[in-house]
Amino acid sequence: MAAFTSKDGWYTFEINWEQDRIQFAVDGQVYFEYLRGDSVDVWPFDEHFHLIMNLAVGGAWGGAQGIDTASFEGKGQTMEVDWVRVYGEQATYCDNNSCTQQVWDTMASDNDGTYSCGSRILWLQSDGDSSESQACSQVARDFPGLCSCSPSSPNTAPTNP
Repeated sequence: MAAFTSKDGWYTFEINWEQDRIQFAVDGQVYFEYLRGDSVDVWPFDEHFHLIMNLAVGGAWGGAQGIDTASFEGKGQTMEVDWVRVYGEQATYCDNNSCTQQVWDTMASDNDGTYSCGSRILWLQSDGDSSESQACSQVARDFPGLCSCSPSSPNTAPTNP
């Protein structure tokens, strides 16, 4: 069984994304700041992004000789995440003012499992067969009253399942 770190040993990692800069900090200490440039070549951050959390395990081989199994021995190869929060302007999704962050994050269940409305929309888009609009409409039909992310959905607040 893995030994878990005390909450006192956890860090807070931050990415503060402003109109003119992005700051990276650990426990409130800014370590790097990226200033806005004049073109997309120096500021490509006006697009939608995904947050990827990665526990990269190194080793002395650099992949040239396969996996360095010794890199997995001992402590330090576990990523424990307590929470992730994203703050920002009130976003809308699926070109619909009723599809807010609250609706996007609403949990819905069916025979396939439980997931957020937004993750279901992204999953439908991931195979490349569904456009954003098609995926939004499908999820709104599958979960009426919960996932009102279709351009034709009424402007209603989500309810808890």
